[in-house]
Amino acid sequence: METSFWKLLSNNDIVIPVIQRDYVHGRTSKKVSKVRENILNAMFKTIITSDVILELDFIYGFSEECEGSANKKFYPLDGQQRLTTLFLLHWFIAAKEGKLQESESVLRGFTYDVRHSSRVFCNGLVRYQPDWSGMTVSKGIMDASWFFAGWINDPTIHSMLIMLDAIEMKYEEYCKTDVWDRLISLENAPFVFHILYTDELNLPDELYIKMNSRGKELTEFEYFKIRFSELLPKNYTDEFIHKVDQEWSDLFWSMFKDNQTNDIAHEVDNGFIRVFNYITDILESKLNDVIEEEDYFIRYERVFRDHNNIDRLFSILDTLALYYKNGNILFQEFLYINEAEFVLEKTRIFFTSPTVNLLKKCASSYQPDSRINPFSLGEQILLYAFILQMESPTKEFGKKIRLIRNLIQKSEDTVRNENLGALLVSVEEIVKYGKVDQDTKFNKSQVEEENQKVSFISRFPQLQEEVFRLEDHDLLQGSISIFELTEKIAERGKVFRNVFEANCNFTPIILAMLTIGDYTQNAKWRTFLASNKRVTWRDLFTPSNRRGGFEKTRFVLMNLLDRLSDPDITIQSLIDEKKNSLYQRSGINWKWADYYINYSSFRYHWDGYYYWPDSNRTYECLMMNRTILSGKHWDPYLMAIKEQKTKFVSLGDYGQPLIYGNGKNTVIIRNSNEGFVFTGTNQDDIQLLDQLRLSGYLDEENILRIKQSKDGFDLENRIEKILRILDIVDHYIEV
Repeated sequence: METSFWKLLSNNDIVIPVIQRDYVHGRTSKKVSKVRENILNAMFKTIITSDVILELDFIYGFSEECEGSANKKFYPLDGQQRLTTLFLLHWFIAAKEGKLQESESVLRGFTYDVRHSSRVFCNGLVRYQPDWSGMTVSKGIMDASWFFAGWINDPTIHSMLIMLDAIEMKYEEYCKTDVWDRLISLENAPFVFHILYTDELNLPDELYIKMNSRGKELTEFEYFKIRFSELLPKNYTDEFIHKVDQEWSDLFWSMFKDNQTNDIAHEVDNGFIRVFNYITDILESKLNDVIEEEDYFIRYERVFRDHNNIDRLFSILDTLALYYKNGNILFQEFLYINEAEFVLEKTRIFFTSPTVNLLKKCASSYQPDSRINPFSLGEQILLYAFILQMESPTKEFGKKIRLIRNLIQKSEDTVRNENLGALLVSVEEIVKYGKVDQDTKFNKSQVEEENQKVSFISRFPQLQEEVFRLEDHDLLQGSISIFELTEKIAERGKVFRNVFEANCNFTPIILAMLTIGDYTQNAKWRTFLASNKRVTWRDLFTPSNRRGGFEKTRFVLMNLLDRLSDPDITIQSLIDEKKNSLYQRSGINWKWADYYINYSSFRYHWDGYYYWPDSNRTYECLMMNRTILSGKHWDPYLMAIKEQKTKFVSLGDYGQPLIYGNGKNTVIIRNSNEGFVFTGTNQDDIQLLDQLRLSGYLDEENILRIKQSKDGFDLENRIEKILRILDIVDHYIEV
């Protein structure tokens, strides 16, 4: 059926349904601006030319009877953008040409259900008469008493205002005489389109989700609103439809309004869905029969068949909306990121790409189907604690958040999706009662540490700040088990922060600790000593069931901090003192740690691991670049030889022996606990080894033996000794 906008609106209320997108013809992108320019040029040329008609194609929709009115309601499923532009055009020309009073009763039949604010704006607009005092029409509207400042964040209203300014410019350009009568003519209408009623065409229900603005699919958010509202019992549907476009929507508009983006509406919609899915996952985790299901709508149906979960969902969204409306300060009150921002009442967070506003990060990045969710499980748990606090405020929430942060950071083995429900129960216990439940899935050792710290602080309340500062150090992140809980913690903590500052060089620290004693830990078949990677020290300072020897590390660290508390002692002075002692006295033992301190070639262990095949053979070890032997690894003594003597020697990257090759001879050299084993590959090599043996440098087994104590420790520097021998070999060759 062919009709015009005025004729359709005279006999029907036009209602833009909730499933539709926002109005977009007023967006400011280059592409949309060009489309707007073309549309308005075509329309105004048609208006001022009496014998021209502009056909606007098909508009699909359905109608229904309107109780108490002769008019029906027409719901466009496709054509919303064109109808809205025509509505704005008719309102502007009526207002400009003094026809608004006589046309108001018809114009107010056009309304929006997409958002409450859009609907109220349209109702206010048809009753508003600009005074044409020189300001643009949009400026006059925004200055009007009925216009709410927050409406500028509504993408439909914002787009309408831009379109009205564009219409005003085109009107001034094209219209030299009044055009209202031409615009509303029933016999000679300038614009016509064809209405196709979907019920008459027997189109399927998929039209709701497939057809929108010339066949474009609905956005994810529009699709979500339709599908989820269909899942809800009728007594919840109206509340959902109302709030999803008002209070709950306002929450996300407030959240993203300052973002630099060309499509804030898209961010708002996606933000809502992400938070909605987060809440759904929280509720689902408490079900006894959680199943893996990629389709969220199947999960929605499953979770929200329980009306208690619907009530909980609505309650959380209401709480979050009210929280943002009232100032959004709770996260900032209790969390911080940078070390310099420390205050006693706040807790530092250490998540990847941390953001104090956990809710906004959830809305921006929650992606549970990704291989790694950018909004981590720890952040999900911490956000839940804040939601509980928003719903029912409790005392000493700052201490509770600190406790939860500590447990999250030190429970990496149990903070997993399969434990989420149980972990949330523990969070509820902490927020409500300030205690951890006995069956918690959080790390039991960390729970015990927390109890010890509470007891310690109750005895020494003046040391609470020092404890909290240490907990907030990025190498400790909640666990201070590496410290002894004594009154010395204040002085030791101060030294610790000075030594392990943000961009410290860990190599001298390793050397200084080795001057004190063996601080390494056993990691199954490997030995762990950390490296110049900061994360390895975080591991070293955190107790773990996968490693032994934590007490050794604590003992050495405490001794180091005590020594460094003396202002005359520095890390470098400790290293220098150790090096000098090795060379100033004869008969001193050269242990593995001494070689490590003296030779940088012992420090190519990027992940912090060494491997001793036999712990009784202390000089036979492998330095591991990574965590496994399939990666690069070397004998550190042979590596030292290679770096000290670059001529004629080579060393592979996978535990191979040292190769001495001068063009004539090729001698293979292996390091052993007793010394270095020489092996020849041909007759010339054997003659060379015979010569070394006859000279007394090698024994009968072709071993360059190192003098050792009864305890099996080197009494001479084995690296220096073999370098001297290789210099002699060079001399033999030259002769």
